[in-house]
Amino acid sequence: MSDTDLNNTNSAENNNEFSPEEAFDEALEAVELHLESGRVQSAAKILNKILTLDPDNISALKFMAKVASLSKSPHAALPILAKILQHDPVNLDALNDRGAILMGLDDPEAAELSFRKLLKHHPHDRDGLNNLGTNLIQQKRFDEAEEFLLTATDKWPSDATPLYNLGVLTINSEPRNNQKQLNYFLKAIELKPNYTDAHINAANALVRLKEFDKAIYHLDRALLQRPTDPNILLNKGIALREKKLLVEALDCFKGALPLSPNKHHVDYEIAQTQYLLGDLKAAAALYVSAVSNQATFEPAYFGLGTVLAETGQLAKAKEAFKRAKSHPAARHRIKAIDIITRDVDPWIIFREEYEALRSRHEDINFNWTPQKKAKELFIRTDNMSDGEIILLSRLIQQINTESKTITLVIRKSLLTLIQCIDGVDNAICSNTFKDKNLTDIDVTHLYALPSFLGLKNGNLPEIIAYIKPDRERKRLWDTQLVKGNQFNIGLSWIDSGLRTGPNQELKFREFEPLLEMQGASFIGLSNTTNELQRGHLRDMDAVDISEFIRDKEDLLAAVEELDLIITGDTLTAHLAGALNKPVIVLLPLLPHWLWEYKARSSSYYPSAILLRQSKANDWQRPIMAAIDLLKNKYGLSLNSL
Repeated sequence: MSDTDLNNTNSAENNNEFSPEEAFDEALEAVELHLESGRVQSAAKILNKILTLDPDNISALKFMAKVASLSKSPHAALPILAKILQHDPVNLDALNDRGAILMGLDDPEAAELSFRKLLKHHPHDRDGLNNLGTNLIQQKRFDEAEEFLLTATDKWPSDATPLYNLGVLTINSEPRNNQKQLNYFLKAIELKPNYTDAHINAANALVRLKEFDKAIYHLDRALLQRPTDPNILLNKGIALREKKLLVEALDCFKGALPLSPNKHHVDYEIAQTQYLLGDLKAAAALYVSAVSNQATFEPAYFGLGTVLAETGQLAKAKEAFKRAKSHPAARHRIKAIDIITRDVDPWIIFREEYEALRSRHEDINFNWTPQKKAKELFIRTDNMSDGEIILLSRLIQQINTESKTITLVIRKSLLTLIQCIDGVDNAICSNTFKDKNLTDIDVTHLYALPSFLGLKNGNLPEIIAYIKPDRERKRLWDTQLVKGNQFNIGLSWIDSGLRTGPNQELKFREFEPLLEMQGASFIGLSNTTNELQRGHLRDMDAVDISEFIRDKEDLLAAVEELDLIITGDTLTAHLAGALNKPVIVLLPLLPHWLWEYKARSSSYYPSAILLRQSKANDWQRPIMAAIDLLKNKYGLSLNSL
């Protein structure tokens, strides 16, 4: 029935073919067909004519309210719904629709009144129970919301909607309880296999649970229903990126880009992926694109600051981090730049950080400096890298303890190694310390010791060697492999999987030009990840003793037996420095703070020579510099073949 059909019914009525009621019924059927086909304007025209002839036609008013709710101004439906409720105060559809519109207008209190009135007269109405539950979630009244949603699941056990809403409730009330959220969404999917939103939320919970394959399965199910939904494509890209499938993730993000109304967000995710791929130039351009589209988008400023820092543009990086001021790590990144350039004394920053931490968390059991008159002093090492612990533990022997017993609280993997350091008589595992009675002991932190000892400007006392392996412990490798007349060089690489940043990978293959040199025996110290890598070592005439290194104390003993170490920024570098063993440390353009910035030697380890990248993520320059050093200082030669 077209929008002229209602006029035609007048002539039909004159011919006694239809009654007015039949004409209205036929017109309303036409309205329903128009709405089902998405022809909202055509439906509105017919409804206007019906309501002109019969202003109180309840069916027409219901349809007109629906038309209004579909428009750009859904609040226009409210006076229509009010008129319906004037005639029928407990009309189910009108009360539900009014509540839904009021929620959309961010008036949950008024919406709640509408839903409660409905349920007063229809206590088991399915939509009313679900809508009131959703409304109470919006108001953060989670216990009340759960009560109504559980009633809905009890009264309508085959309905997936209340189970889905219980999942949403759990996201809001227990954001860390991912398993509980997931269980609700999976139950909803059991009842309604094509429940797209449930698949999306199940996938989000699975990503947080690190179950990426299952997450991708649910996102693919969602894409079957909404193949052009940019948010689903975006979420799938994030899940693929978590699986390290970076190229596949890029494809998803690029598919989402032309479809998304939030292009700055998609640009940001593409930039994040390019960063992980090591393409800093592409990442920087996309971060800039993101902030160009959304000037207040702080995550992109943080990403841009990261890229600028890692390409050596430290002043610009600090400005970008300042623009990302509410990002939780931005302030720390600025301080990290200040530390590495020594614009600020690191010991002052460490003190400020821990004083701030104590002021926020009174239950943290450590002092900045030992102050109590207790018999025991415990030194914690929370949040420190292995290298930082080895570096700062040299200070333990200098503490005036007033006859206190000093115990270092350390992670389990370092427990044996740390007791090889001069001045460390006792060490316990962090988990053991949690059970300690803290009444009559003094607790400090290893970061605190430089300040406690009055050190300034990042300086540490120069101690030539302050660690030694256990002489009584039997080693598993053949000692003849690392002894004799040959010059033995230990190699330690990094298989982090990161293509950029201070912890970026330094793969074994980067060392191959060194292995072609004559005049030395090369010893592999890092774990070999597969038989192919082990075979490659053998082909290069390198000795692999990594399988005989049981723990970090074994590594210390192996380093001591060698003549020279060539390594990335690993624990091996710190052990060599603490032993005063000659060591060549290959560093990224932006290393960790303790290697400082651009210096060729270390102020902390006199035996170390620092060779740095000149371009981000490019190891060619430090490797070539190492070759020159081996030729000129140690007398090695290049293979002439």
